[in-house]
Amino acid sequence: MVNPHYEQGPPTMFICGNNANAKQEHRVSIPSSDGNRMTAAGSSLARAIEPLCIPVVHPGLLAHEWTHASSC
Repeated sequence: MVNPHYEQGPPTMFICGNNANAKQEHRVSIPSSDGNRMTAAGSSLARAIEPLCIPVVHPGLLAHEWTHASSC
């Protein structure tokens, strides 16, 4: 999700972890002009959001095309 450009705006990125400093550092590294980001509270939620990756990665791997994230 480097430099995403979608008509709907930047995608929401989920960040999970137990280290507040590491999450903040990662949050700053995510490009976004409108702050369209979400931090999930703690690593216990990481497993819950992992399935959200499947609709993005699977079609990308099959078609070798990575412009579909905005439809997920």
